[in-house]
Amino acid sequence: MNEHMTKDEMIQRLYGLDTGASHLAGCPECFSRYQALEARKADLAVAEEMPNDLLASQRRAVYSRMGERPRSFHAWVPALATAALLALGVYVYQPATHHTAKIAPAPQAEVGDAQLFSEAVSMEQTAEPRAVEPIHGLFQGNE
Repeated sequence: MNEHMTKDEMIQRLYGLDTGASHLAGCPECFSRYQALEARKADLAVAEEMPNDLLASQRRAVYSRMGERPRSFHAWVPALATAALLALGVYVYQPATHHTAKIAPAPQAEVGDAQLFSEAVSMEQTAEPRAVEPIHGLFQGNE
């Protein structure tokens, strides 16, 4: 004789996951347990009816609360606190005054056309790119 079906196997069979019904047909004990599970499932699947009077009274209570004015003080507390902090910040804030002394521009040496032309020609004649100049500057300071 086969072993009895476990509760998990019966639940799988109840929800259509297991189609092996050969044991249920041959075992009256498992069949009665399975019928009890089916009856329990059917009882739980039935929706409980609510009386219309209860639903109507709930609806009236909701409508009456919708017509009430909200408790205004508690709703305004965060807004008032924010406004007070903002006003305090504006009152306390003092912009830093920048006293800048007028500095005369440094005298610039007059560059003649001949000097400008010679520098431009020397820059053109060098084979190294301009990015190498800072590296040369590092080594010229050590000499």
